[in-house]
Amino acid sequence: MNRLIKLEWIKNKSNLTFWILLLVYLGAVFVILSSGKILMNATYEFTSNQEIQEIPQITIYDFPGIWHNLSYIGSFVRILLAIVMVVNISNEISFRTIRQNIIDGLSKEHFLASKLIWAFALSSVATLAFIGITLYFGFQYSPSKTSEVILSNLDFIGAYFIEVFGYLCFAMMVTFWIKKSGLSIMFILAYSILFENFIGWVFLDSEGFLIKLLPINALDNLIRIPMNFLDPESVQKTVEITEPSIALGWTAGFIFLSYLLLKNRDV
Repeated sequence: MNRLIKLEWIKNKSNLTFWILLLVYLGAVFVILSSGKILMNATYEFTSNQEIQEIPQITIYDFPGIWHNLSYIGSFVRILLAIVMVVNISNEISFRTIRQNIIDGLSKEHFLASKLIWAFALSSVATLAFIGITLYFGFQYSPSKTSEVILSNLDFIGAYFIEVFGYLCFAMMVTFWIKKSGLSIMFILAYSILFENFIGWVFLDSEGFLIKLLPINALDNLIRIPMNFLDPESVQKTVEITEPSIALGWTAGFIFLSYLLLKNRDV
């Protein structure tokens, strides 16, 4: 295990592209999470007008709801982290690094394990960044800062990690299949935004249970939209065991398909 961790670190510590992409991701996370201030200011302007009474003021950064609110918003930039994963693997394939590693005694299973370690590390960095930024905004704007309130709804942190890790494993599988970074990124975007929704709308009931079992939907359902003015009671209160189970099942499937692609293809 230590050998694989050191190997991944050696490959990436001097990789300028990796550090630039990682910094872009962290910057994008901060920017998109800070965008909640725009919504707060807008609703404050509405509610300050006495003629408009039916529009509630939105408080995105209040504990404990901030964990749900920002984990949902933060999931929109996971594609940037997936690009880091795609570039890492496609470079290994393009520059024949994987072949050299295998010649030097690293098995295909070990190579896959090193990429899973890399996905785990990226997911951990993303989750720690999310926690840090969330605490920053929470302490700055939330009226309640007691430990009991702050430590509520922490299940959304675990859901955020599972969502990011699962998406990175999906990106890993696609890259092992397509090999080229540009085409892999295009497919990931197209499938996430278009293909899966099309499959759901045309072949499945768009409101039914089966559509929730599709891979990207399974990851998205870990953290659902945190507000519904028409039916506030329908808003997700906690992360039930069903959603992580389905998401982890797909994640295991992505890993298994990656193993089959790696095992049965010439590298």
